[in-house]
Amino acid sequence: MPQGLAAPLAIDLRQGPYSLRKDWLPQLRPWFPAAAALALVILLGLTAFGASWYQASRARSVLAQQIRTRYAQILPQAGWQDESTARDEINALLRNRGGNTSHTGLLDLLDTVAQATRDNPAIRIESMNYQNGQLELHVHAPTVAALDDLRGKLGRAGARTSVRSANQTASGVEGSLMINAGGSTQ
Repeated sequence: MPQGLAAPLAIDLRQGPYSLRKDWLPQLRPWFPAAAALALVILLGLTAFGASWYQASRARSVLAQQIRTRYAQILPQAGWQDESTARDEINALLRNRGGNTSHTGLLDLLDTVAQATRDNPAIRIESMNYQNGQLELHVHAPTVAALDDLRGKLGRAGARTSVRSANQTASGVEGSLMINAGGSTQ
């Protein structure tokens, strides 16, 4: 057969939108190390989160067990229901026995003192002593009026406050205040 008839002209119909897609794998190959590093960082983050969650859940279960044990020691006749019920029953028991459930203590008194001294930076707290629910403050104030103003602010904040001593010095007034939670000023 003649050579022109044996090999017919081929028409390539795979042109334009119908053409074969390029192979993207060679173009993506430079990004493989970055993708692997990102996957490793994500995996490490998830592992760290999982470990943290596991530790927190174990600590919570240990704490819950300690709460149950302490509750059984305080109220052996009562059965365990949940933590909020236990808290309510313990507060009721303290109220019935004349206990204080308002949580006033050293931290509340310190917060009150901090709020009262915030407006007058010239007042310096030299020392403090906390015993039996009473906070004794030894302060240095520029004037007796500033010391009395501090006593007034503490009283308005709800603390029973009395000035135990006030001595004039060359640099101001050295004073001693006795502060109890709640009550009126003296």
